[in-house]
Amino acid sequence: ETGLYLFQCGTTVAEVNKTIEKKGEGRSLHTSGAANGQTIAGATQTGTHGSALHFGALHDHIVGIHIITNGHQHWWLERASRPVMSPQWVAQLG
Repeated sequence: ETGLYLFQCGTTVAEVNKTIEKKGEGRSLHTSGAANGQTIAGATQTGTHGSALHFGALHDHIVGIHIITNGHQHWWLERASRPVMSPQWVAQLG
């Protein structure tokens, strides 16, 4: 309903596009490029795909990040200017 998706860092750009296209909403990542076999984490962190005239680069699609440390701690990061998850959902992460 919100248009948000949670993907693991090893998901490829192609898999992300296939998933969001399935909903029949005509959606895709705006700047995913022609070579979309990279993982979503790798493509966004290395700046593989640039921006376009009216929207930002691939990493601008990310609105939150869930990090799990080797000590099994969970961290949820999102912009203070655009919170996307409720405090209750974040609390469930522990």
